[in-house]
Amino acid sequence: MNAKHIVHSNKVKVRSVVALSVLILLSAQAWGDLCDIPQEVPDWLNAENNQAQGAINDIIKSLKQAYMDYFATLLKLEPEPQNPMVLGLMHTFIAILVPFYTAALLLTGAYFIFHSASPSGRARAKSMLLRLIASMILITLSVPIFMMLVDLEHFAKDVVLMFTIGGSSTDLQDYANNLMEPTVGWFNIQMDQIMNWEPAVSIPFFLMIFTFLVGPMVILAFRYMALIFLAAIFPVTIFLYSFEPTRKLGRGIFKVTVMWIFVSFVEAVVLVVYGIGMQSVGAFGATNLNLIQVAIAAAGALMLIVAPMILLGIMNWVAGIGMPVAFFAEPLAAMVAALESIEVENE
Repeated sequence: MNAKHIVHSNKVKVRSVVALSVLILLSAQAWGDLCDIPQEVPDWLNAENNQAQGAINDIIKSLKQAYMDYFATLLKLEPEPQNPMVLGLMHTFIAILVPFYTAALLLTGAYFIFHSASPSGRARAKSMLLRLIASMILITLSVPIFMMLVDLEHFAKDVVLMFTIGGSSTDLQDYANNLMEPTVGWFNIQMDQIMNWEPAVSIPFFLMIFTFLVGPMVILAFRYMALIFLAAIFPVTIFLYSFEPTRKLGRGIFKVTVMWIFVSFVEAVVLVVYGIGMQSVGAFGATNLNLIQVAIAAAGALMLIVAPMILLGIMNWVAGIGMPVAFFAEPLAAMVAALESIEVENE
């Protein structure tokens, strides 16, 4: 897959999100207009509708409060690989890998002895030995490497937020509330109008409100838990990447690790761009929105939810155009190539 195809695919994904948002909003507006038509509804049905509407509105209020209380905290929350529990798991995995490295070293030595008469055999044995040594060095440095990646993401995210929103969690939460409230408020109004006619028909709009409020928090909470697990198995990731038969699996796990580390940074960038778009159309913190303003707001809210896919697409695009990402994507290969070149010069 070439770079142009990947870029085109990412553009199609973004356009699909915007088109889906517009389609949903047009449907909601049509339902709202339909519900504005006077209709005779039995008293008993009105009572049931009011009861259901009150229960759903209570749920929405609880979700709004949870979003106001936890979104900023989750966005700024970072895992701690130096936590005793995580360190204990990492050391456990390293201890499990020791016998494998011992066996690999013995097999490499045996291979060198039995193929010492062949120049290609000696070269291959040296290459295998260098890869093993480089892998063992990287595994001993697995905690600092993981911490460096986390600190890099945390620094980049703080720079973006500090120069656009403010450094405190209160500023960030107020900003996020002013972005989400217009979107949720518009869908809530449409849902209330539809519920007066038929509560069951309002379920899709409740699901949209639920997705907008809960989706970003679920992504950030899952990121935190996933990174704790990925930090614990980071030595295994390096081990798998060290050997040709398992390199594809190790590269995949490493890519997922980098993706979940930087998802929070992408969320911050999307939040800022989302806010700029809302401010440009006069929808930032507004109460009465037109359809275009709500479409922009809904598209931005959906972007917060699909941030992992956005980052994965960016990573594939970077790999597709061949940018120098050797330190992140090919750390072991770069080190081994340098060592092997020294060996060839010495010979």
